[in-house]
Amino acid sequence: MKTKFILSIVVLLASALLFNACTQEFTCTDGKQNQGETGIDCGGPCDECVRIPACGNGIQDATELGIDCGGACPPCPAVASCSDGIQNQDETGVDCGGVCPACDSNPSEGTCSDGIQNQDETGVDCGGVCTACDSNPSEGTCSDGIQNQDETGVDCGGVCPACDSNPSQGTCSDGIQNQDETGVDCGGVCPSCGDPGTMSAVIETEEWTAITATANQSDSMLVIIGNDDTWRVSINYSGDFEVGEYDLLSVGTISIVNSLTNVTCSTITGNVNFTDFNTTDQTVSGTFSCDCGIENTSDGSEFRITDGLFENVRY
Repeated sequence: MKTKFILSIVVLLASALLFNACTQEFTCTDGKQNQGETGIDCGGPCDECVRIPACGNGIQDATELGIDCGGACPPCPAVASCSDGIQNQDETGVDCGGVCPACDSNPSEGTCSDGIQNQDETGVDCGGVCTACDSNPSEGTCSDGIQNQDETGVDCGGVCPACDSNPSQGTCSDGIQNQDETGVDCGGVCPSCGDPGTMSAVIETEEWTAITATANQSDSMLVIIGNDDTWRVSINYSGDFEVGEYDLLSVGTISIVNSLTNVTCSTITGNVNFTDFNTTDQTVSGTFSCDCGIENTSDGSEFRITDGLFENVRY
């Protein structure tokens, strides 16, 4: 009889344990990956698993409050600015557009060859994320619009591609008198030279008049150049080809080279005012001025160009 009683007790306990095992309910807080969860207590029937952010992928994802900042990443800058490397405020690109300087032709960022001082450049297409700006007048590049290095012409010869000496080659916008041209990019196979254009200015306190004044157009860029034995002044303009006054900050640069001292300057502080755009004869006239601060000149000097004038320069 006693044996039967003990056996009955064992059967009842086993039944209870089996019942509990069959009716056990899993939860999203039991610290185990079960019930179809894709992670511990997340996914499946539980809340979606939180993805760990990559704090350097240039995307605002996961728990981030900004691009690669906030949440599980380093804190975002307390105050947005035009140099924080983040597209914030009402910017249309990274640190440009909206309350910041206008973005260039690339809506997301500038480049190191767009002819504009943008991004974090310390000069036009140099410094910051670009190649260091040239502080040695004996150096330079084959696309800076300046005859430097050991070039025998502007951006040609020496370490650069050979200047065109074959009259069967060349173009009417390369800034070189070649082919059968009778002037720079005019005459012969090119449009008639007509009356030569002129350029003059007051550089610091000295009056200056160019011996030659020419221009060339490439895509949306217009370059007007005046030369004499001392100075080479280049206006690089990428705005609308229309009469009007334009701030260099948004449309281009003015570059100056002193061939006697090797001082160079490239600045966006100034303006150009087009008084005439003759699209039939392809000539342009107007005025200009600029300031070259210590951060723009190769030797840290400062000088100003005022009363700049160009008339009937053919492009």
